[in-house]
Amino acid sequence: MNDLLALLKVQVLAFFDINAAFHAKDKGERRKKLLLSGLMLLSMAMIMGMSFGYSFMLADALKKAGMTELLEYVPGLMMASACLATFFTTIYKTHGVLVGFRDYDQIMSLPVTVRTVIASRVLLLYLMNLFFTLIIMVPAGIVYGMEGSPQPAFYGLFPLTLFVVPLLPIVGAAVLGIGISLVSSQFRHRNAVSLITSLTLTLAVILLSMGAGEMSADFQTVSAAVADAIGKAYPPALWYLDGVCRGNLGALGLFLGVSAAVFGLLVWGFSRFFQPLQSRLTAHHRTADYRLRPMKTGSPFRALYVKELTRYGASPLYVMNTAIGAVLGVLFCFGMAFFGQEKLAAFLELPGSLVMMRTFAPLIVAGFMALTCTTASSISLEGKNLWIMKSIPVEPFTLLMSKLAVNLTVQLPAVLLCGLALVFALKPSSFEGLQLFLMPAFFSVFIAAAGLMINLKTPNFTWASETVVIKQSMSVFLSLAAGMAGIGLPVAALALAGYFKVPMSAAGLLWNFTMLMGFLDFILISLLWEHGERWISAL
Repeated sequence: MNDLLALLKVQVLAFFDINAAFHAKDKGERRKKLLLSGLMLLSMAMIMGMSFGYSFMLADALKKAGMTELLEYVPGLMMASACLATFFTTIYKTHGVLVGFRDYDQIMSLPVTVRTVIASRVLLLYLMNLFFTLIIMVPAGIVYGMEGSPQPAFYGLFPLTLFVVPLLPIVGAAVLGIGISLVSSQFRHRNAVSLITSLTLTLAVILLSMGAGEMSADFQTVSAAVADAIGKAYPPALWYLDGVCRGNLGALGLFLGVSAAVFGLLVWGFSRFFQPLQSRLTAHHRTADYRLRPMKTGSPFRALYVKELTRYGASPLYVMNTAIGAVLGVLFCFGMAFFGQEKLAAFLELPGSLVMMRTFAPLIVAGFMALTCTTASSISLEGKNLWIMKSIPVEPFTLLMSKLAVNLTVQLPAVLLCGLALVFALKPSSFEGLQLFLMPAFFSVFIAAAGLMINLKTPNFTWASETVVIKQSMSVFLSLAAGMAGIGLPVAALALAGYFKVPMSAAGLLWNFTMLMGFLDFILISLLWEHGERWISAL
């Protein structure tokens, strides 16, 4: 037990990079780590606030409709949402946390049993998802306690069952994640197969969410409709609801027993087949059909660009966490083109929505591009190979532009597709149509250059898992904040103008914002040209 706790402690500290925040000798490095911790706490508070706000609005709508008896569905619905979110985010963590982790040789060489190593990896995955479950469900429980009339047993059962909620989705995600990895390992281009499968699952989730939105119109009809909606989303949520909110001990025992049994089965199966799985997943495809081909030559930029693009495509986690904004943007714009102007205006149920869409469509596309930043972690991902990047006989600016070009390779085709779809959907004038392409393109360059500069100033080369730098690093948080600030600037300006009754044209403001983005792009690229060599040398 002592070995397990010690190993788990080391892995948690390493995964969340906590040790460096308090024990780094460099004060600047310590401040960076503490700032990252603060940003993570802020993000957690924002998610909890969103969960509380959604739960409160749902409870308030039910009370106004005179359906207070349905308030018990608030924690049940949020429990289903937390489980589905845990399931789909854990699929991408399986390879890197449970299997295929970078420090496998180092960990397996420790004087501990294989069973202890396996238990520590499973507990690490559990703690990561428990943390996410708590920040979603605790606000929902508070809202139910405030607005509903829970039974006395709820106040004891709700906090206790929170620790059981993530078990089933972890099992499902682990099985599916390992299955995807096993299937993709049979192919020569395993990463491409894994990426396509993961992208398909993500799109399926989006379509299911759209379907759930369509069911919301029937939400206030009868209790059975609500139970059916929750049951379709996640059947064990009904056991949870009956046991925790209604005091049904049979349903509670079923939920606890099934969760514990299935999770125990995962631990047993994983410990039984851990090493064969690890060997299978880390094996590399080799071909026996070797052929000599003419050597291809090209410019240094082309060689670096191909290398960066290959590195990008080699990590499905990297692609899924950076390209998702471009994918969602294309889906949104093609949805607008498919539904048409009249149906879309009726669907939004907002007066003047068509005028708003025509005005703010370029900003909406730019907002999706803010979620697509590959450069925010491109420097950190060099890891132990940093010395190669610093020693190759190539101009530093060329190296930096190769990383920026990968970001634009993902974004600009999406900008083009979004622009064409919006032109078809909104039938804009030539002036408006030009802005549909120009503003998102300028913003794409801005977020790519800003992410690159931020990562140069706040790199992390000591990671043990790609997940740390791709999803949890300071540069990713700061790049996302920069993108959101860029999108929020014109919106805030319009809101302030309306509040102070200052006459201002929304279309004119957005054109000024577009020109400002173009100017900022020039400034950022110039800074990379002037200071790139010094910044790389300082790494």
